[in-house]
Amino acid sequence: MDKTRNNKLLKLADEALREQVVRTSTGVSKILKNNGEIDKAYNGSIASFGVSVAMSGLLPTLAIFYQEKQDSATRPQANRRSVLDAIARIVTKDSAVDFDFSNDGKYAENMFRHTIENDGDLTALKTEVIECAIALKQIVRTYNLV
Repeated sequence: MDKTRNNKLLKLADEALREQVVRTSTGVSKILKNNGEIDKAYNGSIASFGVSVAMSGLLPTLAIFYQEKQDSATRPQANRRSVLDAIARIVTKDSAVDFDFSNDGKYAENMFRHTIENDGDLTALKTEVIECAIALKQIVRTYNLV
């Protein structure tokens, strides 16, 4: 990924964070809070996403991140589906590829379903997801982690 492409994806990642609202069975979840802060629990989840795709493959990683995780009262945990949603939003916004997961605003679900239904060559999507995960990781670190 060259510098121009990385800069474009960084802008898309920031847009995705700002517009993201994920409705889950436990309520509404988003990575970027209204005060401009991000829970530091997301830092690890976002950092591990791209590595997991590279090591385990696209479908296994999406399956893990698609699961909703309950927040613990003693130690808050990142909602992994929010991470998946943000990456799917970036992929959809990227005009360099032809993936649109915006149907009904269910970005994470649509990307997961697309991957399951297209068991053929997912190389282009895998590359795009890894590049978007890198951009998200970089942009998250520009915010205040609390």
